[in-house]
Amino acid sequence: MNYNLGMNAVFDEVLTSARTLPKSDKAALAHLLIQDLDETDDVQLELLWIDEVKRRHEAVKRGEMAVHDGDEVMARLRSLVK
Repeated sequence: MNYNLGMNAVFDEVLTSARTLPKSDKAALAHLLIQDLDETDDVQLELLWIDEVKRRHEAVKRGEMAVHDGDEVMARLRSLVK
């Protein structure tokens, strides 16, 4: 990836400071930053799933989609992969 290093003084300062940290602290910082990114994606993903659930629910109510017992489906899938 091509990051615009040198374009943002705050970014450069944080990067310089982070590079001086011990590896365990760098790992902890990276983990926290990734969590921040994942949370944003989780919210968007959750909204997409809510829309999908509503769509499927309406399709079931209209008789356009069949409903299957989850335990039966999982048992059938397990038998196929054995």
